[in-house]
Amino acid sequence: MPSIDDPILFEYLKDVDWPHPWIRIDDDGLAKELQRELCLGHPLYGCKCQAVAYSEEPNQYDDVIFLTNHPEYPIAFVHLTWKKETSPDFPFTFGYKTWDSFLAAQSV
Repeated sequence: MPSIDDPILFEYLKDVDWPHPWIRIDDDGLAKELQRELCLGHPLYGCKCQAVAYSEEPNQYDDVIFLTNHPEYPIAFVHLTWKKETSPDFPFTFGYKTWDSFLAAQSV
C-alpha cells in the first residue's frame, strides 16, 4: 500500500503524467492549510499529509490530492474550504487505497 513515507512513490509521482485535470505540485502550504481546516473526528485529523497535485479546472482549484499515512486514505482527494471546520464531514475527503484505483476513478 502506498504511504507518504514511501520515497519510491514520491519519486514515481515526480515523473508520472498526471491525468487531466491534475497538475503535480510540491506545496507544504496546502498541507498546512489542510491541517488548519481539520477538526477532531475527520479521517485525516492527526495524519501526516503532503500535497502532490491540484486541479487546474476553473472553479476547482480547491481540489487537492494528498499522500497521507492513513491506512484507508493513503491517496486522498480533498476539497479545501479555506476555513477552520467544526464538522468532521468537512473538508470533503475521499480516499484511494492504490494509485491504480485513483487512476481508474479519473477515467470515469
